Amino acid sequence: MVTVITNELIFDLESIILLLYYLIIYSLWLYLTTLLINIIAVRFNSSVAFIAIAGLEMGCIFSLVLWENVLPLQDSPFIDRNFLFLQLNPVAHLVLAWHSSFIEKLNMRINIYYQSFDLNISVVLFLLLSIIVTVVGCIVVKRKDLIMANNESGV
Repeated sequence: MVTVITNELIFDLESIILLLYYLIIYSLWLYLTTLLINIIAVRFNSSVAFIAIAGLEMGCIFSLVLWENVLPLQDSPFIDRNFLFLQLNPVAHLVLAWHSSFIEKLNMRINIYYQSFDLNISVVLFLLLSIIVTVVGCIVVKRKDLIMANNESGV
């Protein structure tokens, strides 16, 4: 809203495509983390579930904070290796500016490290992880008697 008031807002095809990628990637990420919290809550309890998933996310974010000091992506002879390790961090897939695209105009806007990190890879990765976690969740819920179990009060 502030941008619309203070600046001229121009929508072009690349902006709309980037918005769609943003919505898909972040929706899958939120689905994945929410479902993981719920699966762990069914198996243990909600406190353990939240602490486990939030702790995992914070660990991934913390590793990104230290990334430039430990595995630099600029001025290093190991840039390709370091960038590959970066792609193993699931939170790195949420930073759209690190990605690349086969659409040249879109690639010029986002690919700040000039490396191959396709947006489609992040979508497919999160989609596959979401499917796997959904199947695991179905199995966990099927094996758990939710009516008789009360994980929150210990009864």
